[in-house]
Amino acid sequence: MYAKCGQTDDGCKVFDEMSMSDLVSWTAMITAYEQAEKPKEALLLFQKMQQEGLLADSVTIVSVASAVGQLGDAMRAQAVHGYAICNALLEDLCVGNSIVAMYAKCGNVVQSRMVFNQMQGRDGISWNSMLSG
Repeated sequence: MYAKCGQTDDGCKVFDEMSMSDLVSWTAMITAYEQAEKPKEALLLFQKMQQEGLLADSVTIVSVASAVGQLGDAMRAQAVHGYAICNALLEDLCVGNSIVAMYAKCGNVVQSRMVFNQMQGRDGISWNSMLSG
């Protein structure tokens, strides 16, 4: 709610005060930072989530890939791609699309095209992500 109102700091306070945080609450906060164009904060929170022992799901990776794309960080892009491969998340169309877009935003059109070519299925988002790169 706070994130949708543009008040990510208030949302963070509520998140920090929660006695237990699950994957949904972590992902909601990561997504809030990513959508507020605070990619560094989103990625720091993702690292903390991993330190807590939680594995990301496809929804989390879509937001993380978008945050990496905002930064244009090619090294982190490879790490996110590797995470998606190791955790069998690339089979999800949304994850594939976000990885294609992430690489394109990082200026790595070769990797973007490779992921695009390996996708089992494609939709309009897949094609637009590739064309925009």
